[in-house]
Amino acid sequence: MIRLVPPINLMTTPDERKAADRADNAAMDARGLVCPKCGCRHMPAVYSKPKADGRVQRQRECRNCGRKIVTIERILHNGGE
Repeated sequence: MIRLVPPINLMTTPDERKAADRADNAAMDARGLVCPKCGCRHMPAVYSKPKADGRVQRQRECRNCGRKIVTIERILHNGGE
């Protein structure tokens, strides 16, 4: 999921930005990847490798702290496709 983030308004205080970030995070779906080190939700894939059984292994890196994690994903088919 790609989420566009509006530019930071330099006229707001750090406390106002933190409150806006908390409200934004609360509004987001509870599912999804969260960095185990810093709690950031921005974990783009930096490397993907298809597996023989149809799964995909991805290395992801936290945009905030740089922590790397590996995920193994499988495709869920919807209906009788």
